[in-house]
Amino acid sequence: MADIKEYLKYYKDKTFKEYSFNEVDNVLFSELSYLDWTNIVTNKITLQNAANILLENKDEKKKKRERFKYVDNIKEHLKEMKDSLRYKDCILTNFRLILTEKEQFGAICIYFEPGKLYVSFQGTDESVIGWKEDFEMSYSFPVPSQTEAINYLNETVTWRDNIVFVGGHSKGGNLAICSVMYCKDYIRHKIKFIFNNDGPGFREKEFSSKEYNEISDRIISFKPEDSIVGVLLNNLPATKVVKSKEKGIRAHDITSWECFGTFLEEGILSENSKKIESKFKNWLSKYKDEEKKKLVLTFFEILEKIGVKSIYDFKKIDLSKVRVAVGEMKNIDADTKRLYLEALRNLLIN
Repeated sequence: MADIKEYLKYYKDKTFKEYSFNEVDNVLFSELSYLDWTNIVTNKITLQNAANILLENKDEKKKKRERFKYVDNIKEHLKEMKDSLRYKDCILTNFRLILTEKEQFGAICIYFEPGKLYVSFQGTDESVIGWKEDFEMSYSFPVPSQTEAINYLNETVTWRDNIVFVGGHSKGGNLAICSVMYCKDYIRHKIKFIFNNDGPGFREKEFSSKEYNEISDRIISFKPEDSIVGVLLNNLPATKVVKSKEKGIRAHDITSWECFGTFLEEGILSENSKKIESKFKNWLSKYKDEEKKKLVLTFFEILEKIGVKSIYDFKKIDLSKVRVAVGEMKNIDADTKRLYLEALRNLLIN
């Protein structure tokens, strides 16, 4: 089955007038916010010029936060995009990156036709630190990156922008929705679609809110067959399930998704993903926010203890080490320990 690289080979020299913006373009644009455009996208610059600078920068290979496999895949996509008729003259602007102990946020604006804008929010990478922010949304709103996303949208979309798409992958998909929920009214009216690419949902309070309901008909959500992040919390049921070359948590890697022409290839949500979704929601329904916070922090203590720093570390972890680490956790009831163990077993097996 074709993947994003195949899409680029065929469509890279087709203009947006020949083939209008589509869901695969959404994937490619949502990827761009993962790259560090610091000191490159300082004002308006074409994608071709920005990409040439980024790809020729030797220091990029030394950056710890970009050692992850799919960032390299994104750069491979960028190599195809930068010389293509479809993408080379896209304008990049308003790059923002914030990295602190409490917040990870990134965003970039992409103008692909006059007056047409895609606002791309950076999501979680393959690091466990990135996942932790997704789980924090189960007990807190707004988290710092959500507040930053609202401010970013308000500050970057102008009256000159006629049609606006907002999107992101993983946490970036949640930020895209959140930013539109609480942005200024005149900006909200400009937004045609909001793309949530396997991002976590919202607590019941936000999911049932007037702000969410007012924009729900413009949310387009995708998640892979083995979705784990995309089944967390409350998301709209009308979500397209996408085939991936990867399995388990590695299917969260957006560069692994398959497509057919201008459409992402449709699949069926796996039984494992359904089970995780059901158990996670049932689990969260039993606890108050403060209790959820404690349980989430404990879960990530376990991951740290067994040496999991990225999704690729699961391939190397012995299940016996997981059992010992979970058993040693104090002040956690037996049911929660069983849930931890089952969740980690699912991640290891896949």
